[in-house]
Parts: sequence; structure tokens; C-alpha cells
Amino acid sequence: MRRHVRWLALASGALAFSLAGWLLASVVPKAAGNVGRAAGERSQGHSAVHRSGSSARDTRGDVRERTCPRPSQQPGSGVAGVCPLSVATTSLPSATLGTRYSMPMLTVSGGVAPYTWSVSDRTLPPGLSLSPAGVIAGRAVLAGTFDFSVRAADSAGDTATANLSIAVDGCTTTITGARNRPLTIGAGVTCLDQATISGPLEITAGAVVSIQASALGGPLSAHGPAALAVCGSTVSGPASVTGAAGPVLLGVANGTPCTADTITGLVTLTGDTGGVTMGGATISGPAYIAGSGGPVTVSGNTIGGPTSIIGNTGGTLVAGNSVNGPLSCSGDNPAPTDGGKPNTSNGPAADQCADLT
Repeated sequence: MRRHVRWLALASGALAFSLAGWLLASVVPKAAGNVGRAAGERSQGHSAVHRSGSSARDTRGDVRERTCPRPSQQPGSGVAGVCPLSVATTSLPSATLGTRYSMPMLTVSGGVAPYTWSVSDRTLPPGLSLSPAGVIAGRAVLAGTFDFSVRAADSAGDTATANLSIAVDGCTTTITGARNRPLTIGAGVTCLDQATISGPLEITAGAVVSIQASALGGPLSAHGPAALAVCGSTVSGPASVTGAAGPVLLGVANGTPCTADTITGLVTLTGDTGGVTMGGATISGPAYIAGSGGPVTVSGNTIGGPTSIIGNTGGTLVAGNSVNGPLSCSGDNPAPTDGGKPNTSNGPAADQCADLT
């Protein structure tokens, strides 16, 4: 009897366990399916929340977030091509006449690195230049405040511009008004501004000289100056600059307030290592530019005699000049170009200048 009761109890337990298993198996998949559908409905019903910046899909289709670089970051530190390109530099330090200019690299915000820089309107102070990498360098030779625009171009073809300015000062001696005797200028930084000098002007080695809107009553001679600029002035006699260590400017520098010079007599510019610009001047005699190690620009001048441009090695532009006599170029490396602005001459154009008229 006891064995029969024990067998009935075991059979009843097995039947209950089997029924419970069948019920669980039929309910759990439905619940799991409901949970999965609910999760899918939530995913489809709400878009992702994005912080500032933008997003893009990677090669697997997953969304990854991109953020705009802040102006304080180095160029290219953000994800390329996300934010509009803009110039982040808003101001520039002042420059001192004849002193090497130093500043951080121009910076951008956004865009796609690498970036290429250029001056898009007007020009930097004479003596300074902007590299494609965004570095402004050189030695300023003319006092004043110079406004200009820069352009940044990124590798995606986008561009951005900004207006900037550089103030140039540093005159240790300033001469204005009439001076009824010859003048000799030695080392230091000397500025002639609306001055009238009744005799010759001599500039000795190491001097930095800025001459604006002045009248020189005799010849101008400079031997080994550190830098020289003659802007909007008249020279009643020949002008000679030899062995300048820094830039030499006679006349107009495009985009600056500098206006043309008038020089009565021969102009000789030789052995200048910092580059020469002679622009827009009216010269009653011949011109001789030779042996410069820096860039040479002879542009838009009216020259009253034969013009020779010889042995310059920093790149030479001879453009838009009117020469009353032969125009000769030889030994320049690289050969001179005219930048698409041919010259005119009343005599033959010879050697390297043969194709520049």
C-alpha cells in the first residue's frame, strides 16, 4: 500500500513539472518579442541628441560626431571639413623700422588643412612679406600704419579673408621742416617727414632711414645702410645706394600710401642684399641696378636714359616701365620677367630683356 501511494506522488510531481515547463516555454518568447519590439519602437521614434558640431557616418554606417575646432587650437586640430573656414587672427603686433619682424603664424578656424596664405588687397609695410604658410617676416623700412587684407585657402578649395593692419614706428630722430645745409645721417633710425634739405644728403653704414614727402636739394648717396625708403619725395641730383644690408625702396609700393619719387639724374642701386623696389618714379637720367642678392622690382617707372639690370640673383621683375633709351638685362638668375606688363623703350631691348617689351 505504501509503495502504491509513493508511486502516485512521484507521478503527480512529474506531471506538474512537465506542465510548468510547457507554460514557461510558451510565455517567455512572447514576452521577449514584446520587449524587442518596444525597444525597436523607441529607437525609431526618437532621433539622437547631438552636441555642437556636426556628425557623419563612417564606413560601417555608424554615426560619429565631429566638432568645430576652437580658434585657440592649432590649425587642423579639429576634424577636417566640418566647420566653415574663417581667419582667427584679428590683430598683429607693431613693427619697428629696420628691426626683424617677429609674430606667431596666422591662424584659422575650421576648414581642411593644409592652408595657403596670401595678401588679397593692398600690401604689407614695405620690407615685410607673407609666406604661404602664414608667416609675416622681414624688416619694415617705412613708418606709418598699413592696412591690408589676407586670404586663407584650404585644401578643399574654400577661402576666407580678413582685414588686418601693422603699425610701423621706431624713429629715434625725426627731421621736419627746412634745413638750410647738407645733412649726414649715421647709425640709428632717422625719419624725414615733410622735410626740406638744401644740400646733399649722405647716409652712412648701418643707418635706417625713412624719407616721406620731403625735398632733397642735392644728391642722395647711401653707403651700406641697414634699410632705406624714399617715398613721395624729390631728389635734385643723382641717387646712389650701395651695399644696403636691408630692403631699399624708391617710389611707389603698390597698395601703400607711398607715392612716386622724382629724381633728377642717374639712379645707381648696386650690391644691395636685402632687395630693391623702384616703382613709379620719374627719373631724368639713366638707371643701373646690379648685383642685388634679394628680390628686385623695377615697375612703372619713367626713365630718361638707358637702363641696365645686371647680375641680380634674388628674382627680378621688370614691368611696365617707359625707357628713353636701350633696356638691357644680363646675368640675372633667374631671368627677369614682366609679369604680363610689357615695357616700352626708345632703344633696343637686349639680352634677357629682349622679350620684355
